[in-house]
Amino acid sequence: DAFAEDQGRYVVTFPWSDRESWAAFEADAGEAGVVVSWIGSTGGNSIDWTDGEDTPVANVPLTDLRAAHKSFFKNWMEA
Repeated sequence: DAFAEDQGRYVVTFPWSDRESWAAFEADAGEAGVVVSWIGSTGGNSIDWTDGEDTPVANVPLTDLRAAHKSFFKNWMEA
């Protein structure tokens, strides 16, 4: 699962143009025995998930994510 963030799974970000930093992070993580995966990119008005950096899997507008975030507890408590 790409998103099951807990004490053992985190989402980190790097600027798309800074591939050197990602490569260094990936190497350091590998040396420490930590598995890292590139799951997509952010920017503009959406979050895009990719499969292996090339194949688009999903595109979610930030407006949809904001609405879901802001309404979750309200909807849950009123249900």
